[in-house]
Amino acid sequence: MAEKFIAWGKIFESGVEEIDNEHKMLFHIANQFYDNIRRGDDDAVVFETLNKLIRYAETHFRREENMLVEIGYPEEKALRHKAHHQKLINQIFEVYETQFEVINDRIVDQPDKVKAFLTDWLIMHILTEDRDYFRHIEEQSLMSVEDANP
Repeated sequence: MAEKFIAWGKIFESGVEEIDNEHKMLFHIANQFYDNIRRGDDDAVVFETLNKLIRYAETHFRREENMLVEIGYPEEKALRHKAHHQKLINQIFEVYETQFEVINDRIVDQPDKVKAFLTDWLIMHILTEDRDYFRHIEEQSLMSVEDANP
């Protein structure tokens, strides 16, 4: 992989190893997808990586949504989080389908469009949407410690 445009950092950590590992894998596959497009790989290769990204994201989203129920995350917030996940899956298809633009009667690939979406999808989703439940987990952990040490 020539260019890693999304790099994992401590800022993305949730405090839940399984979630962090899944987020790291999403970063890896997203980097692979962007690199396929940037290099102009065959459509079959690009689509295979896109499918891999979507399948992995759907699996991760289901796990994350189940975890939200298990940790007692407020139902309204959990439903909103689930809706956001579905919106992201729908948007990745739209971005893929519109990544090409006609300029001077030539079809031109727009890898920056994909890059911007993936950056927003992964980075902003984790730092805004997911960050809220990270705080919930932290608060639950603190309450458990306080309950254990009266």
